[in-house]
Amino acid sequence: MPSVAVTLALPAVSPVEESVLDKNWVGARGKGIKNALTVFAQDCSSKLILYTQADLRRSEADDQVNEFVAFWKKIAKSVSATLVFASRFTKCRQLAKLDEQGVRFITLRRRGVSLIHAAEHLPPAAWTRVTIPHPKRKFQHPLVNESCVRLPGYPTTIRQIIMRHNGHERPTVGSHVVS
Repeated sequence: MPSVAVTLALPAVSPVEESVLDKNWVGARGKGIKNALTVFAQDCSSKLILYTQADLRRSEADDQVNEFVAFWKKIAKSVSATLVFASRFTKCRQLAKLDEQGVRFITLRRRGVSLIHAAEHLPPAAWTRVTIPHPKRKFQHPLVNESCVRLPGYPTTIRQIIMRHNGHERPTVGSHVVS
């Protein structure tokens, strides 16, 4: 089962005035440009790309996680692994549909100003040092904070994990369903 689903915005190569593509935000360029949204699903152990969907409209993008799950159920007859994707890949209502189907997932949440502010103001006692036993990993002992939160549009509590001292300037935030 693939563990990573990524949405990429591929810039338009035709003259922008002639393009019928949607204008989407591209963080690397710091602006919105006309581009084609593309989805890739990759198996994290073999690195093989197992699913692609190209030339998506923004209005179709939120449903892609469920499209992928339907495709994978046809191929593998079940979804037994955990999907990992950026929170901007879909909306909370789509996450609720995954939960209803028993599909486990982890979202890498966007580092919004209020989320970063809250993480930076957690007391030192709220953090636990963990060890990631990977010999090639430069930051093997990050600090972790776990909490349960409610996300707008999602019906149940979600486990939120915030990680600091992991090689990123700002904390990394992940969420998954509390079983």
